Amino acid sequence: MSYKVEDVGKYVLEYCRERNYDIPHPKLQKILYFLQAYFVTKKENVCFEEEIEVHKTGPVISEVSSIYNRYGGYDLLIFEKNLNLTPLNESPIEISDREIIERIVDWLSVYSSSELFDAIKNQDVWKNSIESGVVMPTEMAKYYA
Repeated sequence: MSYKVEDVGKYVLEYCRERNYDIPHPKLQKILYFLQAYFVTKKENVCFEEEIEVHKTGPVISEVSSIYNRYGGYDLLIFEKNLNLTPLNESPIEISDREIIERIVDWLSVYSSSELFDAIKNQDVWKNSIESGVVMPTEMAKYYA
């Protein structure tokens, strides 16, 4: 099952709020990238349908950027009252997928946005997507398999 990227992003933000993790917009984009990679590799399905675009600053999902870009590189949770977050137990994301998301967010929480991008930009799946401008889920599945 796939979800709207907005719902996945809100779940990540709410989970980070509960765990007291910093989550600036650029880091959210990179976490979503790794979530997509995990889902297409391990679950053989996309986490979300929206495209991951290749930008010089890292992966960008336009639908997420249009919501959170105005907050710049600040921790999004500073603006919590403006984010319309959904309590974790009310999320449309299935429980088994929530557990995956939580594990990946926990794992990535110790890295900065720039550290995550350093890891991404050195991978062939990223390098091979620069010309087209989009990281295709099928290519992620091949690379991360």
